[in-house]
Amino acid sequence: LYEEFSQYDISKAQVREAVNVAYEEFDLFKEDIRAEAQKIIRFAKEHNYHIICLAGRPYHLDPEINHGIPELLTKYDFAVLTEDSISHLGDLETPIRVVNQWAYHSRLYRAADYIKVDPCIDMIQLNSFGCGLDAVTTDQVEEILKSSNRIYTCFKIDEGSNLGAIRIRVRSLKAALENRDYKDSKIGEKKPYSFPKVVFTQQMRKDYTILAPQMSPIHFDLVQHVFRHHGYNLEVLPSNDRKAIDWGLKYVNN
Repeated sequence: LYEEFSQYDISKAQVREAVNVAYEEFDLFKEDIRAEAQKIIRFAKEHNYHIICLAGRPYHLDPEINHGIPELLTKYDFAVLTEDSISHLGDLETPIRVVNQWAYHSRLYRAADYIKVDPCIDMIQLNSFGCGLDAVTTDQVEEILKSSNRIYTCFKIDEGSNLGAIRIRVRSLKAALENRDYKDSKIGEKKPYSFPKVVFTQQMRKDYTILAPQMSPIHFDLVQHVFRHHGYNLEVLPSNDRKAIDWGLKYVNN
């Protein structure tokens, strides 16, 4: 990398200094976002506005992708926050049911943990382009919120810019929240959502069968032999047929 800069007469020390300054500026940016969120929360609570954490991937900041949903929410008297502005306040119970190995997913889960105990904030998750990983996040976020009897809402948005269906769901959510505020005394009850993992023991290695989906007929046949060579009883399920594909198209988020 440093060799690429040599033609511009830039030294290693200068590159390192620039990177360090960039990280410092990034930390300041995060602090600004979090401070602004606290201002919005205070203002909303003082003026009796309900708050929506509009959780999305970084590309959802693009108006061409979010289709103006943040502005739509403000028209219905919601204050709007992003998940990265409050995620640092969450205290995620671990282990959770899914593998938590991506920065965005981790922010999302921590934000949900914070929201579940604050009756003034609810979450809407944006989901676009059939991102396969979000099939995992939507289930886990819903699980965290429902552990405290909270409403979980997910908007699946793609290329279409017609917000008619979204408006209906926003109005329905607003009515449900107003009804909940008056009638639901269970809001804020804390139930554990951690999911203790089962430890795979040597005895299980001997007696248990691991079922693997058939995702690549050539490669997974080889994978089965590799696992068995190392002492695991792995069984690759039969090849996909038309019925399996139909079920996938019906229920899988893609």
